[in-house]
Amino acid sequence: MTSLTALPQAIAAILSTEDTLDGVPIIQSFSKTVTGDVETALAGSGQCIWVMPALPKDTLRTDTAAIFFRSVEVRIRLLDRPSVSPSPGNIHELVGLVPLCLQGINPDDLCAEGLSLSATPVTTGMEGSDLYFDLTFTAAMHLFAVELEP
Repeated sequence: MTSLTALPQAIAAILSTEDTLDGVPIIQSFSKTVTGDVETALAGSGQCIWVMPALPKDTLRTDTAAIFFRSVEVRIRLLDRPSVSPSPGNIHELVGLVPLCLQGINPDDLCAEGLSLSATPVTTGMEGSDLYFDLTFTAAMHLFAVELEP
């Protein structure tokens, strides 16, 4: 497993141990589209925290058959289904709590330094009848390579 796949898993593990998140389901998925796990969590509790795949940023090309990455971006989507959620206003509290849980944390020592909220930290919108908030975190990584196929 590479740092790129291990980082979202480590973030999800950290969030799942946080008592302040009031048992909101934490979903980690390699897909950027709504999965069955996300749908199940929303149908059950009306809210979930979805840790999306890490996206490599800041590339460094060399003469080798690889691209090196210095940093990654991880998006965490907070979803609320008001028709099911017992406390719809709680999603706004989560927008403040999740960054407090992760700011400066270096999950499983995968990063060169701790996570930080990006310069444009929160985006919001509707997906069907679901309200979502996207929090984007950046992390400087130990320089790692992704092999290019010939």
